[in-house]
Amino acid sequence: MLDKNELATLLPGVDVKIPSEGDDVTKYISRWSNTRLSLPAAIITPVTETDIISTIHFTSARKEENLKVIPTGGGHGTFVPIDSRTLYLDLRNFKSIHLDEDAETVTFGGGVVSGEVLKYLGERGWYTSVPNSNAVGMVGYVLGGGSSPFNAVKGLAIDNLIMMRVITAGGVVVKVGPESVGEEADLFRALCGAGFGFGVVVQVTLKTWRVENLGMQEDKVWTRKLIFPPTAIRTAAGTFVKIQKPDDRMVVVLLLMRAPPSAPRPGAPMIMLNASFFGPVTDAEEAAVALFDESITSQAIVADTGAVSVSSMNDFSAPLDRHGDFKEFYSAWSPGLSAETIVTAFDRWLAFGDATPEAKAASFMVFAAKGTKAMLEHDPESQKFFPRPLRSRNVFVQAVPWWTAEKAEDSSRTWAAETMALVNAPQHDRLVEGNGLADRDRLTAHAANLSKGIDLSTTWATSQLKEIRRIKGIWDAGNLFWNPIVDGV
Repeated sequence: MLDKNELATLLPGVDVKIPSEGDDVTKYISRWSNTRLSLPAAIITPVTETDIISTIHFTSARKEENLKVIPTGGGHGTFVPIDSRTLYLDLRNFKSIHLDEDAETVTFGGGVVSGEVLKYLGERGWYTSVPNSNAVGMVGYVLGGGSSPFNAVKGLAIDNLIMMRVITAGGVVVKVGPESVGEEADLFRALCGAGFGFGVVVQVTLKTWRVENLGMQEDKVWTRKLIFPPTAIRTAAGTFVKIQKPDDRMVVVLLLMRAPPSAPRPGAPMIMLNASFFGPVTDAEEAAVALFDESITSQAIVADTGAVSVSSMNDFSAPLDRHGDFKEFYSAWSPGLSAETIVTAFDRWLAFGDATPEAKAASFMVFAAKGTKAMLEHDPESQKFFPRPLRSRNVFVQAVPWWTAEKAEDSSRTWAAETMALVNAPQHDRLVEGNGLADRDRLTAHAANLSKGIDLSTTWATSQLKEIRRIKGIWDAGNLFWNPIVDGV
């Protein structure tokens, strides 16, 4: 066990906690999911960069203990194992956000979460690349590639990354960006889509844009929402498929979830089809004309058109941001889906819930359709580590098993893995038949949504995996920081 007095002397004024055996880990750590979470060796909440550097030196001096420094922001990295060898570095004090209107950039600290950036910028009439949740750590989001509702008009977060300030395994502070050269350029490339475990990122600068330039009425996002009963799944699925290659300014989401406890029928299956448009209302209505078809709306329980400010556009997902229980992300990027595939996925989701009461209430599925124009305009030479083949695929599918008792873990993961095989049927069938797959065809996932035991060849090509290991060896030869490729998931 680590010596708390020694750490307190090394880190004066820093909150240091060393759990006792048998303690409840959630007393110390609040994470979106309790999967892969057990008591760490210590929880350190640094106040300054010097505190982080001292922690790194402290850990490096104890190589025989094989400790891993794991920096954390929003706590959504369900695939990161927290255990007795972990020095849990809580960056909650690194909360600065600064908008530079002249440079058209926003700079934020390593402990900032997405909702804080969204609201800070939105209140000032600006926006940047953010995920569709307010609770995700912005650094982890960017390191995983940074997919957002603005993919089709602005590209990924890594395509708009100006600078990262990183504290390395040697305790040195470096700033890296698109203009970096030599080994620092390699580090920057790795941070663009494969950035876990290369150092402690304490600051990030992204491009930002004026909301008014989107041309939206009253600077609000146009929305159209349809909610269907289970009996209308074929209608909902067919409608999604019709618009799964949308206008670049529109994002279409089909969500399968169960009604919350406050609803008239708690636990009832819900099918929600939602479109958001970042542009003029007349263009929105034309792009989403299928969502006004009377033959479709007549089957909906709810059919609403509205508008929401950029600052609050993620508020709808707040119930899904709750910390605790056991959850994982399983995801895939697809060039398109058939209505039959979505219907089959719906039926399997229902059956999984009925067979697994511990996961019935909260497990959900998302089908999201976006344009690809701006994503394809960036990184034509595939220098970054968000695989190029994914940039050309319109549909993002995510299955989220959410279980409340550990005994449901195996069945939850089985359902999610089988769902990914369903939406990637051609690839799955070829593997089963022993025909193999080229790297390009194998790639379906991205780093932000890793899960326990995932085949990393679905996230990075063979050449990329080799290059990531090489760069890791340069910047963290002693493997001080946990890395999914070096340490496994």
